[in-house]
Amino acid sequence: MDRDYWIKKWQADKQFALENDRLKKKSYIYTPFPKGNLYGFQNGDARGLIYADTLARYQRLQSFNVLFPTGCHSLCNTSFVENKKLSNVLNDDISEVFTRQMYSLGIGINDAKHIDMRHNEYLQNLQQAFLDLYSRGYIEYKDTKVYYDKKANKIYDAIVHSKELPTIFYKSFVLKVNNLIDDIVDDINQIDCSDDIKKKLLNCFKPKRVLDFELFVSNGAKLNVSMNDPEYMGGISFIFLNPDYIDIINYVDTSEYESLMSYLEGRSTKKLFAFTGLFARNPLTGMEIPIFISTMFQCDVYLGIPGFDEDDKVLAIEEELEVIELVKEGRMVNSDFLDGMSPVDANETIINAFIDADIAKLRIVYEHQEILLSSLDNFGPLFPFLEDKDSKEIFSLEGHLPYAFSSKMRPVLIDNVDIAGNTMNGTINNLFTEGMCPIISVLYDSIGSIIPMFSNEAFSELNRMNGISYLAIKDSELISSVLMPMIFYRIIEIESGKRLPRLFNKIELFDNIIDIQHKDIKRANNNLIDFDKLLAAYSSDAIRMFMVSQPSNEVFMFNKYQLEDIDNNISKLYSKLLEPVDDGGSCDYALFNLIKECNSSLEKYDVLGYAKAIEDFIVNYALEHGLSKKQTFIFIRLISPIMPFLAEEVYKEIFNGKYSLMNEDWPN
Repeated sequence: MDRDYWIKKWQADKQFALENDRLKKKSYIYTPFPKGNLYGFQNGDARGLIYADTLARYQRLQSFNVLFPTGCHSLCNTSFVENKKLSNVLNDDISEVFTRQMYSLGIGINDAKHIDMRHNEYLQNLQQAFLDLYSRGYIEYKDTKVYYDKKANKIYDAIVHSKELPTIFYKSFVLKVNNLIDDIVDDINQIDCSDDIKKKLLNCFKPKRVLDFELFVSNGAKLNVSMNDPEYMGGISFIFLNPDYIDIINYVDTSEYESLMSYLEGRSTKKLFAFTGLFARNPLTGMEIPIFISTMFQCDVYLGIPGFDEDDKVLAIEEELEVIELVKEGRMVNSDFLDGMSPVDANETIINAFIDADIAKLRIVYEHQEILLSSLDNFGPLFPFLEDKDSKEIFSLEGHLPYAFSSKMRPVLIDNVDIAGNTMNGTINNLFTEGMCPIISVLYDSIGSIIPMFSNEAFSELNRMNGISYLAIKDSELISSVLMPMIFYRIIEIESGKRLPRLFNKIELFDNIIDIQHKDIKRANNNLIDFDKLLAAYSSDAIRMFMVSQPSNEVFMFNKYQLEDIDNNISKLYSKLLEPVDDGGSCDYALFNLIKECNSSLEKYDVLGYAKAIEDFIVNYALEHGLSKKQTFIFIRLISPIMPFLAEEVYKEIFNGKYSLMNEDWPN
């Protein structure tokens, strides 16, 4: 089979281009771009790409207008800089390796939507989007608490931080999501994906259950309070009210006015708090809790629980406040009906009991309300600002983009700009560059046009695409390529004042790839794959079938013996199909069922089920009995999404097809 012939023909015929036909059904298939390295798919991980391409090919045969952007994530190639391979950071070698291998795999590349993220056209769109979000107040530049890995010189925020690292304050760009979280949570719950994926996405915001209830004060007043850990309610031994946040007039006994004023005016010997003369009744234990006025804590009501919080315990001991023991040998004590339970069980029990008794309400709060967009990497996408090093004021480069590195590793603007300032430290991080990619891919084309993300044209284009039908993704990409695009998509809706179609419809998660010794495929294990050699040794169709031969959510074993068996079967199939039998009656019913199975599986985005049905038919019918010419014509159309080269070659040889098989109708 002539691989190069079909690659050139498909491109010459523009088989994968988006058509300017607004009446055609639209579909958007997406998978994150592979990250740049010198050798292409050296970890063997092209599964998501092949799954996505199989579905895109199927939908084109179903007369869909399919957007399937491809490309290379060539930003943030710090590893090449560290290895002194500077020339490979800023030339096209890296992206060309991936492009060549994608072509060889039969990936349907649309030149207008094939993106090298480092190139000026894409970078200009990316930096413009950053400026648009900054000018509208969604992005802020401020001192931010970050986790700092000194050894790697990297910073993280709470959303992606998974290591025990020290925290520092660092002036950074952050994306504010506090007003978006409720909508994003609704969007996440509507996605067609596993509960595990939904849970991981929701946990990015660190949701906490909060119990809201009233405390009855000894003077008849009521005090509204909230608890994140209500199982420790029995240990509340003091309450601080901050007069800067709450009107305290109803919570002070007249007998304590003088001492309270002395405290507030700084005349009291009690520096930390003043007693109000009142108590609140603990709704769990019935015990009285003294109420104090204090400015120590920056909130309206602070519940002191020394038996749970170490800082509260230190304060209580120093100020001779009560310390109530709460947990003994892993079980609750001094907690009424919670006694003897584990803290986890106690949490569930008290929440249910208080809600059932109608004395409390439950709500969900989210601790993580900002997302870090700054990186300390030196060679990622530059911030579209210049900074005055003295005043620390930053100045927008609006209208002068892209701002990129020259071949000599120097930051360069597209033209001379009379703006004071210097290049800012660090670069835009991967959460932004990858998160914007599904949005920009709709608005971007290779001729370098810019459609601002908040323009009417951008809204129209996004609305027309009707969301992403299918997303193939790895666990490590959930935040950057699912959560972040959802946030940006929501912001576009808010700014336009109109709703867009749901962004993600079907998400499929892909597990890691291992070798036959059950080791992860990576440089440290000395088991990287020479993908060019793989393509030279095996047919593209065999590699495609191999890559979809195991469930996506299970660890994939890269077993060359299995690949070799698949390749041999495909060679036999090719020879068999070139010699049609006169009567294929023994295969009629099986072929009829195969049509139904293929359609059922692909309509549900079940590529594995589709491939298994094809494989079973090949082994049990096509190779065993042979197919008639009429049956062959049906069969090659059914296999063309996963085995495009074989299907095209047989079509050309037997049917003298002048055009591509992709111009034929799909069997239904």
